[in-house]
Amino acid sequence: MINDVNEKDVELALERAPRTRLSLAVNTALYRVQSSRYDDNPINYRPDSDGRFQHPEQLVDVAYFGLSPEAAIAESFQPYYEGPERKVVKFSKLRKTSLHNLRTDRVLHLVDAAELVTLLGIMPYELMLPRGDKLQGYHLPRWLTKVVSALGYDGIMYNSAMYCPAGNSNGRNVVLFSGRDKQLSPASYNALLDYELQTGETVLEFLESRGIIVEPG
Repeated sequence: MINDVNEKDVELALERAPRTRLSLAVNTALYRVQSSRYDDNPINYRPDSDGRFQHPEQLVDVAYFGLSPEAAIAESFQPYYEGPERKVVKFSKLRKTSLHNLRTDRVLHLVDAAELVTLLGIMPYELMLPRGDKLQGYHLPRWLTKVVSALGYDGIMYNSAMYCPAGNSNGRNVVLFSGRDKQLSPASYNALLDYELQTGETVLEFLESRGIIVEPG
């Protein structure tokens, strides 16, 4: 478990296994879903996101992105899995939501979370445990943010728990750390409900297929 691993172990694993280190080329597309009131300022690094890869002491601000529109949408509207009820999203909320396309300004240097923890003797599924899980939930990914950010990387790439098609990288997400040279620039955005998905589905069809009920109002 993570209690048996120290920061030096992480640094050595990254040095010895090049596959744990990833690069995103200049002009790589990343996607983010958020309220339309932020359309003028879509790049928001936050210390208190309360997300899976938040820095445990909130010393580094983070921002989350999907490598595909589908991953960004699936992560933003997650169904319930612990009860019989289905998650309900108001149509009015979807109408006030945008999907942003951003592009990398330079090569971004990332760590592959699943590959790294495997080398540390930890099963990758532990990165995706629910927050309240008896095995401490977000403790592992937040610890990784603390260590990896201190080593100077731009961020961490990790597998989406909500959207993971086989055979491509569309089901991957990136968390980026603040305090680095400029990483991203906005490229374009659409009202979420106007976006045409690569799967051929509308956004409403995509959400409903994933167990989300879209309710009028």
